[in-house]
Amino acid sequence: MTTFAPSGAAPDTPDPSNFKLDLRFARRLWAVLRPYWLRRGAWPSWLLAGAGIALSVAFGVAGGFVTTTTAALTNALVARDAAAYWPLFMGLLGLNFLRQLLSTLQILASQSLTLHWRGWLTTRLIDQYLSRRTYYEISLTQAIDNPDQRIQEQVEPFCEAVSRFPRELTHASIDVVVQVAILASISRAMLAATLAYVGFQIVLNYYVYRPLIWKQWDVTVAEADLRYGLLHVRDHAETIAFYQGEGAERTQLVDRLRRVLARKLRIVRYQLVTAGASEVSAIIWHALPALCLAPVFFAGGMDYGTMTAGIAAAAMIVGSLSVISRFIPSLVEAAPTVVRIAEIQEAFDAQAAALPADDAPRITLRHGDGDRIVLRDVAIETPAGERHLVDGLSLSLRAGERLLIVGLTGTGKSSLLRAMAGLWTRGRGTIEMPDPAAMMFLPQRPYMPLGDLRMQITYPRQASVSLSDAELQAILERVRLPDLAEQSGGFSARRDWGRILSLGEQQRIAFARILATAPRTVFLDEATSALDPETEQILYDQLRRTGSTFISVAHRPSLRAHHDKVLRLSPTGWTVEALDGEGRSAGDGRHERIAR
Repeated sequence: MTTFAPSGAAPDTPDPSNFKLDLRFARRLWAVLRPYWLRRGAWPSWLLAGAGIALSVAFGVAGGFVTTTTAALTNALVARDAAAYWPLFMGLLGLNFLRQLLSTLQILASQSLTLHWRGWLTTRLIDQYLSRRTYYEISLTQAIDNPDQRIQEQVEPFCEAVSRFPRELTHASIDVVVQVAILASISRAMLAATLAYVGFQIVLNYYVYRPLIWKQWDVTVAEADLRYGLLHVRDHAETIAFYQGEGAERTQLVDRLRRVLARKLRIVRYQLVTAGASEVSAIIWHALPALCLAPVFFAGGMDYGTMTAGIAAAAMIVGSLSVISRFIPSLVEAAPTVVRIAEIQEAFDAQAAALPADDAPRITLRHGDGDRIVLRDVAIETPAGERHLVDGLSLSLRAGERLLIVGLTGTGKSSLLRAMAGLWTRGRGTIEMPDPAAMMFLPQRPYMPLGDLRMQITYPRQASVSLSDAELQAILERVRLPDLAEQSGGFSARRDWGRILSLGEQQRIAFARILATAPRTVFLDEATSALDPETEQILYDQLRRTGSTFISVAHRPSLRAHHDKVLRLSPTGWTVEALDGEGRSAGDGRHERIAR
């Protein structure tokens, strides 16, 4: 696996094996190809591929007739035989038109297959990206850089490059078989020279283009790095504006751009070498007919039309076999795309198989049918194991109980919620949780999905929640947003809600989601930090009336009145104490000291 820097950055120590066209590359290519071509219901794709091959066969056969007709046409022209010339001319015109039609149909079949393959593969990668919280694991472990760029930008060129080669190979094979037979009947010396030339060209291209794999990889990663920097500015526009950080952002963006340009310049310089190699091979090719066919023609061993047909057949052989030669630079250009698609597929497969990144002990998370929450001897570490945050924590909550988690910054309050949600698993102990479908987590900054106002209120259960506009309006009034729908243009209005709503309004929308979707268990991580105390009290009153179990992470002492227990975390231990209905301590708590 490649070792990558933080997400969005170029890898510091790329795996050298990524730049080899070897057996590992072939296995990776097959691993990406197999799911599409061997899936159930793949017959339309095979039909399109078969149509492309059949069209290639027809194209090659038509090419053979073009060669023989060209010879006859040339002889009729030299003999000034008008009666023979014009029928041959019209026949050749028709054959060229037919080849053009066949070529167009080939392109249509190929592009249709590429588009379908891209849609299928992109959908599959998106499904894998979102399943089992793979996107979250990738963001934590930074196992691969720019997964979004790999999915969005690199699937299409991969599908196009791979689907094009079988069609072109079939096309080339038919052309070669037909034209070799024709050229062998004209001049075996020219045939031998042509085949030797093609072999020389393939070997030359392999050695000339092989160093471009590394260079293309560097450009691909640098382009992704630049894209990430631009997206980062867009996503943090307001914060950058407050800091007046335009100069700093320009510096880092220009630095990323310079990296792209410098790496592309290396390719441009190296392309001078490849262009020189192409020119040398072209000079050799132009000399072959003069060396092999002209002496025979001058000696009277063949007529002019036959010589012309020989040159045309040799040209078609070279053009067809050059598919292999051209495939080498195409493969070099596509290799980074193949590797980057394969890497993200490997990361998804590892996550689907629940393979941990290391052998560190893990927290056992169990989900039951009831609403009870139980923690048994739970210890929590950061995902990479740098810090131990909570140790030996045991507590339980019955259905309808409410827990407040308090403590100094950095003692693991939010980390405890992450462990209960199954996001952080490193540590030990057992956590028993309700059914995930009956839970809702409210972070400090709520997520505002792309969609209309109705979706903001019913997220993430919009598919199963059906509320009328009047019911949605009543919910907004309960969370002190009575005018939001009217001011926004109704519940079907689509806006960039994360940008136009203040953090306080977003936090009230998050409470509206609780009222709309009625989860039985709610987790709130500083979910009212941007609200005034009066609004906070109103929202917690609404939450208590739902009868749900809820756990809050907060600093304001006023919230004690809405909870039954307080869990206090500190660098040395933890305490659980019961509260009365007014937020006062109802008895002695329990304290345990963390073993360091």
